[in-house]
Amino acid sequence: MRCSLFTRESVLASDWYAARLDTKQRSDEARLKRVVASLYEFLDNPDNAGVANRLGLAARREQAQGERVRVGSAEYRAGLVGTLGLQALDEVR
Repeated sequence: MRCSLFTRESVLASDWYAARLDTKQRSDEARLKRVVASLYEFLDNPDNAGVANRLGLAARREQAQGERVRVGSAEYRAGLVGTLGLQALDEVR
């Protein structure tokens, strides 16, 4: 006899699984927010202008901002279905 608690359908429909996916999305958003903030801080320092230009950091910052917006979308959250997500205890703040 197969326990219905552990079928794919019941796991995907469970509140605890949805919480794992929400935690993963929040963690990804927080990471990208830190990346963008670090790039702004680095680019705001005039002493870093040469390195920033050589590495194309302004363009990278724009890419990171775009990724942060994408990660915050409902489409991204829907794309997490079927993944492990992230346990709330592991959440990065």
